[in-house]
Amino acid sequence: MTDSFGPLRELQDGVGRLSGSFTPHYDGEADPKAAFRRTLVDGFSAGFAADDFAAAHFVGGEVV
Repeated sequence: MTDSFGPLRELQDGVGRLSGSFTPHYDGEADPKAAFRRTLVDGFSAGFAADDFAAAHFVGGEVV
């Protein structure tokens, strides 16, 4: 999910390094939380959400 290019929406192609979905600022803003949940219900790929100032470390495509 991103609002970097206008209204909050799914970014279909991302950077292509990992499969699945990701949204930042999950608990820091109201819109990403509701929008990410809605897209998952609508069939968007499951993935990760991170709060402000959080990170996920991936090695070989797996979060560690």
